[in-house]
Amino acid sequence: MVESKPSKYTRVPNLVDDLSLSPAAFRLYVHIKRVAGDKGKCWEGQDRLAEICKLNTKTVIRAKRELQAAGLISICNMSFIFRQQIVLADHIGN
Repeated sequence: MVESKPSKYTRVPNLVDDLSLSPAAFRLYVHIKRVAGDKGKCWEGQDRLAEICKLNTKTVIRAKRELQAAGLISICNMSFIFRQQIVLADHIGN
């Protein structure tokens, strides 16, 4: 079996640009899209997201809420491991 290599590009639907998201929410969405890959799921914590996106942790929290309100992500609290799973909207239910 041949494993596929990760893509060197991240595609962002035009709709996301049309939503007039805040710069922080747009940056966070692109990063989540990048790390979520084909499975559409991101397990990075808020501190890690803040570090990678060069944002304050509180800004990450607000940006995640904005992305949820826009219907771009869903957040599942995984209480048994004290983590959140971020699922891209086009992968919800998969």
